Amino acid sequence: MSLNDTTSKFWVTRKFEFQNVPENFDCQHIISVVIPRIYQHTIKYFQLFRANIYFDDFVFLVSKCEAISLWNVTVKNKDGSVVALDKLIEVTPKLKHLTYNLPENSLNIINTQTVRNLIEIRRFSRLREIWLDNIPDVFDIDYFYEHLKKNKKTEITIQFSNNISERYKARLQTIVNEINRTKVRAYRKPTISWK
Repeated sequence: MSLNDTTSKFWVTRKFEFQNVPENFDCQHIISVVIPRIYQHTIKYFQLFRANIYFDDFVFLVSKCEAISLWNVTVKNKDGSVVALDKLIEVTPKLKHLTYNLPENSLNIINTQTVRNLIEIRRFSRLREIWLDNIPDVFDIDYFYEHLKKNKKTEITIQFSNNISERYKARLQTIVNEINRTKVRAYRKPTISWK
């Protein structure tokens, strides 16, 4: 029996996980088939591995989420354009924990304006935890560092891609050294690393 053969509607509670997916499996299609069959949900935790998902479907599934975990996931509009990280944060009003291991080609997910856009979102500074991995060097680390020095609440872990430039690595090292030399901090110490 397949989902197409059932007329039942589902009420999804607590958790929506889509993992252990074969490499060439079309998750986007499956999610688009499942969503019309959900008549109600109280999803607090959303986890998705190695997939593309339409932005409308993402918004529907994460609207009540407190924790989102994305691993090699790209969120796209119906026209195929990639949705930036700040737009994903904007549509998650209850979000407290975000884990995002970015796909290899993530320049459209994080671009030169992402950091500024994120910091303008009030909810961003209220997150309890943010863990980003595989960040490209278009990420405005200097602007983000200014935000980090004011951060008293959020546990921040950021790891940069192995494709970042030597110059960018040198800047990251300077920031990490500065943070480590500071004996008394008025902010929560972040974890910053690169591959």
